[in-house]
Amino acid sequence: MNERERGFAIALEMISRRRRSEYEVRARFSQRGIPPQTGEEIISALREMGYLNDRAFAEAWVRDRKITKPMGRYRLARELSEKGIERSLIDEVLDGEEGCQDELALALALARTRLTSIKGRPPEVVQRRIGQFLLRRGFSQETAARVAWQLTRD
Repeated sequence: MNERERGFAIALEMISRRRRSEYEVRARFSQRGIPPQTGEEIISALREMGYLNDRAFAEAWVRDRKITKPMGRYRLARELSEKGIERSLIDEVLDGEEGCQDELALALALARTRLTSIKGRPPEVVQRRIGQFLLRRGFSQETAARVAWQLTRD
């Protein structure tokens, strides 16, 4: 098996499990000793065939995260950046229809699930813990404070 065939086999095995960004495929090629020139040829071919698409990857990542592990815009942006997605594309996806337009509602729903474990504590403790929880999940400070305040007033 030559380098090109081996590279295609590596890439197809990766993308058969889940969507991947071009950056992830490049990194795997580097780990497996595929020359950069060959790697770029394979990535270009996979892009043309529709197997690699960073926009589709980012949109699917955001959509899946909203379902499996809800988090705020900042943490989603960090995760996408770690996957090698360009900042301009991250902003487009997060601002888009599939993005984080309903972040306040998401934070409120997430905080309500957390509220059950800290119910009965003084309001300032509840506010602090809810706020910290939402900040760790990547919500803005403004959203975290607003939700924490609202939940202690309900």
